[in-house]
Parts: sequence; C-alpha cells; structure tokens
Amino acid sequence: MPEQNLQNKKSGVFSLLAVAAFWPLRKLLAYSLENPGLLQLGTRFVSHFPVLFNWLIRFAQAHGIVMAADESNLDIDEIQSVSELTPGAQLIFESLTAAFKKGSEKKY
Repeated sequence: MPEQNLQNKKSGVFSLLAVAAFWPLRKLLAYSLENPGLLQLGTRFVSHFPVLFNWLIRFAQAHGIVMAADESNLDIDEIQSVSELTPGAQLIFESLTAAFKKGSEKKY
C-alpha cells in the first residue's frame, strides 16, 4: 500500500513540473495569437522547422489555445462539379487550374 502512495505522489509531482515547465509556452502562444505581427513573424520562423511547427500546433490544440479544424463531411468522390465547392475552394481550384495550364504551355 505505501508503494502505491509513493507512485501517486511521484506522478503528481511530475505532472506539476510539466505544467510549470510549459506555462510560459502556453502564455506565449496565446499572446502571439492576439498580435498579428508577432504571429506572422513567429510562424515564418517556425515554419522552417516542420517537426517543431507540427508539435506546436498539436500543443496549442491540446491546451485549448486554438481549436482543431473540423473534418469536412464532404467526400471528395461525392463532388460532381466545381459549383458544389465553397467559394474559397472554387478560387483555389481556379488558380490551380490556371497554374497547371500555364505550366503545360511552358515546354522547354
């Protein structure tokens, strides 16, 4: 019985240390979301390190700083025409189509 109590105390101390260690990071992420310039600078810097960037995204989602993106309920096979896409997706589709056409015209 005393061993179990000791294990509980060890895990409690470890969780407190983890919370204390990550508190500044949580505050920094929350502060940067409120300041677009700082967010842009930080995103540009961290995007050079994809593993760190993905870890920070998961960390922010796990701590409720940002919400996880909802998965789309549209199945890609169910879309029959471009008109079924959202306006943002239509714009992306048109720009990609134009880029592919432009790229296929450039034959070296």
